[in-house]
Amino acid sequence: MNYLEAYNLEIGLLINFGSKSLEYKRLTNKKHADYSKSEKSIHPKNPGSDT
Repeated sequence: MNYLEAYNLEIGLLINFGSKSLEYKRLTNKKHADYSKSEKSIHPKNPGSDT
């Protein structure tokens, strides 16, 4: 999302409080300098996977 790029953040959360239960989604800034390093540490066998 734009705010991740504007504030040079690597990871952010999109939170929806308007539904009956809390909905959230983890977002990553693929343009951040540390993006490729963190993806490998989070998903060592499947880099680039978001699950």
